[in-house]
Amino acid sequence: MFNLWRRRAKSDRRHVLLWCGSFWGRQHLTIGDAHAVENLSERLRASGFEHCILSESDWEFTSAPTVRTIRDLGDHLDSLILVCGPLAEHARLRELIEKHPCARKIGVGVSVLANQTAFTRCFDAVLARDGTPDATFDLAPARFAAIPTVPPPANERSIALCFVGKQAEYGAGRSSLHKQAHDLLMRSAKRTGLPLKTVSTVLSGPRNGERQILEGFQGSQIVATTRLHGSLYGLLNGRAVVAVDQIPGGAKVSDVLGRIGWPLVFRADQADEKLIDEAFQIARSGDLRNDIERARRELIARSEAALRKSVSLIVEGRCRSSREPDARVTNA
Repeated sequence: MFNLWRRRAKSDRRHVLLWCGSFWGRQHLTIGDAHAVENLSERLRASGFEHCILSESDWEFTSAPTVRTIRDLGDHLDSLILVCGPLAEHARLRELIEKHPCARKIGVGVSVLANQTAFTRCFDAVLARDGTPDATFDLAPARFAAIPTVPPPANERSIALCFVGKQAEYGAGRSSLHKQAHDLLMRSAKRTGLPLKTVSTVLSGPRNGERQILEGFQGSQIVATTRLHGSLYGLLNGRAVVAVDQIPGGAKVSDVLGRIGWPLVFRADQADEKLIDEAFQIARSGDLRNDIERARRELIARSEAALRKSVSLIVEGRCRSSREPDARVTNA
C-alpha cells in the first residue's frame, strides 16, 4: 500500500519574521524571544505590513500566520527579518539566506557578536540591542507597559534561580564561564537561608508556559540569574535582580543592564563571593524599591523606542533617530 503525500501549499506572504531558534521546535523558544517577535509582529500588522512568522515551536503566534518549515515559505521572498537573540551563523539560517539572495536581510533587537563580523555583513541593515555603539534595546519589555507589578507573596521570601548554561556563540576566545557564574550565585543564595527555586525562561507547553514562567518570577523576592531575559523579566515583575554576566569581558547582560544603570550586575571574570554576598544583602534590604521601579519604567520606554525604530526600518527602509531624523541604517 502506498501512502500519498500531499505537500502543503506555500505561504503567500513575502516578508518573514524569524529568530535564532525558529528551526528547532520548543527547545529554543524562550519567553523573551516569543514576546519580542509578537511585539514587533503586532506593530508591523498595525502598520499594514503583511508578513508571516517562521517557527517550528508550539507557541501560538496570533499576530500573523505561522509557517512551520523553510520549504513552506514562498519561492521569492522580499524580506527576511531576524528578531532577538544573537546574530550568529548556523547552517539552516545560512540555507535560508542563500535561497533568497534578493530578499532584504534585516536584524532588529539582536546581539551583534565580534566573532560574527563576516556573517553580520550578510545583512542589509542591523538595529542591535547590544554589541554596537548605537545599540537600541531588547524588544520584549514593551508589552509590560499595561501590566502592573504583583507584590511578592507575604508568606514567601524566596530566590528564583534562572541560569542559561553554556554559551558557545561568542567563540573559543570568549568561552563562557557558566560554571563559575553558577557557583558564585548558588553559594551566595544558599548562605541567605531563603528557599531557592528554579525558573526556566524556555517555553515548553503546559508544563512551563507563559503563565508558569511569569508566576515563577512573581513568586520570588529576588531573581539570581545569568540570563539577559531572566534579568529583564525579574525587573519587569518588580523583583530585585542579582545578575552575573558569564562571558569574559562582559556581553549582553552587562551591556543592557549597564545602560539602564542597574547596580547589581557583575562579571564572572571579576566578581568574588564576598561581592555577591553583599549584593544579596542589598537585594533583601528593601532599599532598591525606587531603583526597581525606575529600571522597570526605563526598560519599557527603551523597548518601546526600539520597536518604533524597528518598524520604521522595516516598513520605510530607514531608522529615525533624534540625531538624524531620516538616517539610513547600514550594517552594524
